[in-house]
Order: sequence, then C-alpha cells, then structure tokens
Amino acid sequence: MQKQIAVTLPARDLERSKAFFGTLTRKPMADPHSSTIALPCLFCDGRAEVDAVASKALSLGATLPEDPEDHGLMDQHGFEDLDGHLWELAYMESMPEQQSEDAAVQI
Repeated sequence: MQKQIAVTLPARDLERSKAFFGTLTRKPMADPHSSTIALPCLFCDGRAEVDAVASKALSLGATLPEDPEDHGLMDQHGFEDLDGHLWELAYMESMPEQQSEDAAVQI
C-alpha cells in the first residue's frame, strides 16, 4: 500500500472554504502570515526543476522567504504563496550505496 497524507490549509475566504470542505476541525484557523502551520516539501526530478517551479511561483506573485541553498547532494528552494503558506522545493541526489541498492531491486 502506498503512503498517503492529507494536508488542510486555511484560505482567505473561510466561509467559502468551509462550505467547500465541510467541518474538519474544531480548532480555530491560524494565520499563515504570522505562524508556520505546515511546511510541505515538493521533491523535484532535478536541480533545474527546483528552480523552474520556484521561478513560476514567484512570477505568479509568491515571495521568496529565504535564498536557495545548495547542500551538495541536495538543492533546496522555496516560496511563500499568496495566503502566506511556506512551500519547500528540493532535489536530492541518490547516495552511491543507495544507487547500487536501487539497481539490485530493479534486476
């Protein structure tokens, strides 16, 4: 069975959002502009895709909360969307021992 995750994020129009999703929690909604509610990370297929997704988000009005980082085997970038939610983008190279394990599994 595949692993799954459900993420619920607050939106600007709460009444419209509640009508769409129904009641999922009794807790009050936090303001993503002043609190980190969640930090989803989207893994990309390469360094170029990390930059392309970040550039696309920025061109649509997102902001850059931090500079991109190159950690050698991993590139990290991100953006803050129009509602204030933070999104991480990452590309991670396979470790040499992981590559040989992957090859053994594919055989």
